[in-house]
This record gives sequence, structure tokens and C-alpha cells, in this order.
Amino acid sequence: MRPAQRIFAEDVLCLLLLSALAAAACFPVLLLGRAPVAGNSILFQPPWEEARPPHMSPDTDPAGERQVRQYYPWYVFIHDAAQYGDSILWNPFEGCGMPFLALWRSRCLSPFSLPFYVISTPLQALRISVLLKLIVAGVCGFLAARKLGFAAPLALFVGVTCEFSGPVFLRMGYPMSDVIPWLPMWIVYAERLILGQARYWAYGALFIALMALGGDPESLAAAIVFGTLFILVRMILQGKRPVALRASTLAFLASLVVGAALAAVQTLPYIEFVREAASTGRPESNTVLGWRDLAVIFLPHFFGRGHGLVQGREMAADLGVVNLLHVGLVSVTLLPLWFSLRRFVLAFDRRRTESMVLVAVMMTSVSLVGHDRLSQVPLLKWFGPEHFLIGNALAFAFMAAAAAEEWVALNAEQCKRTILWLVFFMPLLAVAAFVTVWVDRDLSRPAAPPLVVQAAITCGFVLLLFALLTGTVFRPSVRLMGYGLSAVAFATLFTAFAPGIAQTDGTLVFPRTDFIQSLSEKRTRLCGSEALKRWPLQGNLVAQVNCPTGVELKRHAAFFDKARTSPLLFRRMGAPALLLTKEDVQGEFASIRSRLEIHRVFSSGAILFNDLGSKPRAWVAYQVQPVDKFHPEKLGVDQPPLVEGVAPALIAAPGPEARTSISDSERYDRVPVHIEETRPGVLILSDAWYPGWKATVDGAEALVFPVDGLFRGVQVGEGTHDVVFYFDSDSFKLGRLISIGGAIVTALGMAYTAIVRFRSHRHPF
Repeated sequence: MRPAQRIFAEDVLCLLLLSALAAAACFPVLLLGRAPVAGNSILFQPPWEEARPPHMSPDTDPAGERQVRQYYPWYVFIHDAAQYGDSILWNPFEGCGMPFLALWRSRCLSPFSLPFYVISTPLQALRISVLLKLIVAGVCGFLAARKLGFAAPLALFVGVTCEFSGPVFLRMGYPMSDVIPWLPMWIVYAERLILGQARYWAYGALFIALMALGGDPESLAAAIVFGTLFILVRMILQGKRPVALRASTLAFLASLVVGAALAAVQTLPYIEFVREAASTGRPESNTVLGWRDLAVIFLPHFFGRGHGLVQGREMAADLGVVNLLHVGLVSVTLLPLWFSLRRFVLAFDRRRTESMVLVAVMMTSVSLVGHDRLSQVPLLKWFGPEHFLIGNALAFAFMAAAAAEEWVALNAEQCKRTILWLVFFMPLLAVAAFVTVWVDRDLSRPAAPPLVVQAAITCGFVLLLFALLTGTVFRPSVRLMGYGLSAVAFATLFTAFAPGIAQTDGTLVFPRTDFIQSLSEKRTRLCGSEALKRWPLQGNLVAQVNCPTGVELKRHAAFFDKARTSPLLFRRMGAPALLLTKEDVQGEFASIRSRLEIHRVFSSGAILFNDLGSKPRAWVAYQVQPVDKFHPEKLGVDQPPLVEGVAPALIAAPGPEARTSISDSERYDRVPVHIEETRPGVLILSDAWYPGWKATVDGAEALVFPVDGLFRGVQVGEGTHDVVFYFDSDSFKLGRLISIGGAIVTALGMAYTAIVRFRSHRHPF
């Protein structure tokens, strides 16, 4: 076999190994019917509790609860819209309607959301999505290492470390894991700029766009900061003058601008949404990292999976964030080896490796200074500690691979000198490990193995690594070193992170209980108990007026606040089904009890009512109150609807109310309403008003305006009319045009780079 063929075959083998390891790690969710979500918390809520197995304990992880309350229902919506060929621009299942693509964290345009558009069930699509994330992260890590000059076996080690790093493997169900897999290639692009290869700007733009579509703007910003700092530190260590990097700087800026243009179809609707939103669904970081948490670097199970108190200090609420400090025992153990032989490494490679590690250390130090201090710094207050840790695993993996590669290449004299220095540096690492663990020896560690067991596991893996190093002294082999390190890295990372990954029986994730079946049969929007705020019924495609996923429009929040003090206002929300408890009936809903008809009483104590006095979802008002701007205090049960921005000329003559009906051809972004024999009035659709909603009356364009702050209205004249409300977002259309333009520019840039490379290969001189 020719050398080129041998190299190609080994590359293919490594890629197959990365895919096989990902499949092995996902075995429980791929073949055993498990789901990578923390579904226990849902089963402790009345709509689903009848499906709860006996002796199940509630999940105490707030981050895991967010995963199943917010992210999974969004996946269900994407899948449902794809199954029926409907739009993903508008979600009618919560809060009287919500823009969906504009949420950004919905990840509907992420490459890893593609399975939800083509796979038959949401759970199976989620399993495939998780597998794709691991494979892409491993492949990108492998390709990045190969581009930076590492042999295939050592590049395999980097790929394994990226594949099973905390930001990807441990947080596989979170938006961060849609962003981080592309980080290695972004670093390769930064390296190209350092070398003055500005023509690769189009590739940088592509990776920016891929990370942007991942749905986590904080992780995107952190990745850009990591790459920027890497370039700056390299420039300082390499002694390059800013003038020499002028072309690279312009290329870097071009990649950011064009990358932003590529993702404009996602970001422009999000910018519009932020202006209209009371809450964007951004998880508030309640995780506080401290220097004492560094013990997890050496003992990844040190904090267990529960919560505790340390001398009055509350532990991090999301323990997965704490465990992100762990970069892998292989990378940590080989750290002394790097310092022992760094003098033998080429200056260029040494500066590249140490620049990356230095940036990782800088960002980690920022994450440890405390959330209170970060919240006082502009921009940094939007980041959680986890966002500063995204590059650690990659940086230390490159350092470990560089150390291993140089170790194999040492001659006898260099090997002797390295071992002498290793005898000096290794005890320093052992002392650092002992001190960090000893400082937190009094830490309450629920669900964590005994400290002795953890230490024994760590020592066992360290001894295995030393055996590998010793073996390569007598028989130097890049393959033995690379494949050996890859195997140990997989074993250590999998055993460290796999116990912390949430898994639930697939049949118990939003099960279709008798309770849920009754709600679905109503085929209407649900209102009622305060508990609905905690019940993400969208996971079963049941519409509700509340917003359990944590996303809420300003208008919705204002209307709801007023309605809580005047429950009769709920009758304007187009929700004739009320789900109440006995306390609700005797309390805030007591004033309308006489107009409620019991539909069903559930064993949990909840009662499903038909509200006989509720307004239909579409109705015509003949008396309105024009206002310049919505003021919630003007809302009143006995007051005409507030019409915002227009002053309809209505005749308040007595007469029967018009009959309205919504066609069966309704779509998520299109609501056809038929009105029979009406007087001049305002047709009110009790769906959320939002920029982009338009309407036609008998085929002619008509103005859509807010009614009661929250709903949509359109003026109609006397007679029978066909009104069609449709969502035609200007921000989406503009973003789409910009993205198409960005794609054309990127394609031209990549084509130019390919032509230059082809010519350079044909005419090297």
C-alpha cells in the first residue's frame, strides 16, 4: 500500500472509531428505549403522575427540569410542524401564540435539529440528534488536530476528548452542545489567520454561522472570544507586529460579518422578539463556581449528583456546570510531561499550544471570580460560568497530544533529561491534587462514591498512563501512544460524565395519560389554575394560555397580571376550557362558578370545566374603546375592548351578534375566519398580536391592530365576510434575503480558496 493510501486508510479508521465510540456511549438511548432527558420531574405533576412508577424519586436538578420543561416541548413542536407540513414561524400552543423561530434557543435551524424534521417520532429524533452531536464533535476535533499537523492516532485522541468533553457529552440536551462541536474548526481557522492565510475567511464565516444556529448566543460569544484571545496571545508570544496582521485582521472581521449575515435568518427575528418579550427563556445562572471546586479536575465525581452546604455556602445548583471543570484525566496527567519536554518542541508549535492553554486558563479564572462580581461588569453579566469553560477540554487535549508526540520522538539523551524533569513536576501535580481535595474534604457529597474509591479509580488510570509512557520508551510508536491514549481517554471521560447524564424511560417522557387524553379531546385552548404555569402541556400538543417554557411576551404578561385580579378577563382569551382546583373555585374563580359546567373530575383533585360565558376564539365587537397605547389598568370586565392605534367608526346599534367560525384549514401561521351577517364592527381573534401578523378581508388587505393589548383585531363592515389572518414576518423575510446573500458570498470565497489551493498544488514554485 502506498504511503498516501495508508494515511487515508488510517484516517478513515479513526473516523469509524469515533463513530463507533459515539454509538457505544449512546447505546442506552439508541437501543434500550431510554431518553436523554430528566423526565422524572414531569411525573410528579398531576397531568402525568398516574404514569409514575412506584418508588420513583423526584429529580432535584433544576437544569434537568428546564431541559424537559422547555427544550423537549420545543422539539415536539418542530416534529409536529414537520409531520404536517406546517410552519415553524409561529407556535400556537402556549401564551395564546408565540413566535417560534425567533426564540433562537428553540434551535429549529440547528443542523442537529434536522432529525426532528425527518424521523418518525420526537424521541427517536432526539436520540439521533444526540448521536450526531457526538460524532460531529469528534470528527471536528480529529480534523482540527490533523490540520495542525498531528498524526492520525494522536488526532484520534483529540477527537475522543472533544467528543466526550463536558460541554458536548455531559450537556448533550442543552443548546451549548449544538454550538461547541464546531469550536475545533474555528480554532483551526484562527491558526490560519496567524499564518497569514487570509483567504480562508469564508471558512471562518461558515463556522460562525454553524455555531450561531446552535441556539445559545452566550456560547457563541464565548467561542468567538476564545478564538480572538487565542489570536491575540499568539501574536504577542510570536512577536508579530500589528501591521503584519493587517490582512488577517480584515479577514477575521469579514468572517464575523459574513457569518452574521449567514445566520441573519435566525438572529433578525430574535432581535425583534427581544423588543417584544418580557422573558426570552434565557436560563438564569444560579451556579457559583469557586476555587475550591477545582477538586473536580482530579476527582470528577467529587461533588456527586445532589446538593449540599459547605460552611453555609450553597453548592452550585447545576452540578453539571461544576463538572465542566474536568478536562479529562489523560490531559491532566500529561500536563507535567509537557513542562518536562517543552524545550524540545519546535518554538512555533510550543507557542501555539501554550497560547491555547493560556487562554483557557484565563477564561477559567474569570469563571471562578464569582457571579456577583461578573454581574457588575458590562457584557460579562450575560454569561454563566459554564460559558467560560468551553475551550478547556480542547486546549488541554492539544497540549497532551503535543506532549505525547514529542515523547515518542525523543532520543535517548532527551528522554533521560525529560524523565528527570518529570520526576520533579509530577510530585507538584500530586501535591496540587491533594491540596485541592483536602480543602474540600468536609464537603457534603450526596450520591458521590466514597473518597477512597474515587482516589483509587483516579490512581488506577494514572498508573495505566504511566505504563503506556514506559512502554513507548522501549518501543516508540505513535500508533501505540495515540490509540492507547484514546482508549484511556474514552474510559476516563465516560466513567466521569456518564453517571451525571439524565436518562428516562422513553415511555415516561410526557406520557399520554387519561388526564392528558381528556385535555386533548377538548380541542381547545386551556386556562385556569396557577399550576398551569408549571405544566408544559405543549409536550403533549395541548394549547394553553400560560407560558411554562419561560418565554413570555410583554403584552401577555401585562394582560395576565390584570386578569389575576379580575378573573372574568380570562373569558376574553378564547379558552372555554378551565382546569381548576377546589381552592381555585372557592377563591379567585368564585365569581364565575355559576357559569361553569363540570366536564370531568380527576383523581388528583383537578376539575375540568366548560366556561359557558367564555368568548369564542373569534368574535365581533360592536363597541370598542380607542387608545393610543395599551395601559393594562384600563382593562375592565365591564369595559369595551381596547383598540390600539385606530379609531373605528362603529355604530352601536342593537342587534344580534354575528356568527363566526374558524375553518378546518387553519394552519399554525394562517387562521381563516368566516363571519355571517355582521354589522360594522371589529373582528377580534383571541390569539397574540405580534409584528408580522397581517390579514385580508374578502381578499383585500386590512390593517391588523392590537385589541386589549394582547389580541388581534381587524375592522369589518356589514355583511358576510371571509377574513384570513396570516403571519408574514418582515424580519424573517429580510433575514432570509441577507442569509442568501451571505451564502452566495461565502460560496464564492470558498471557491476562490479552492482555486488558489489547486493552482498552488499544480505549480508549487
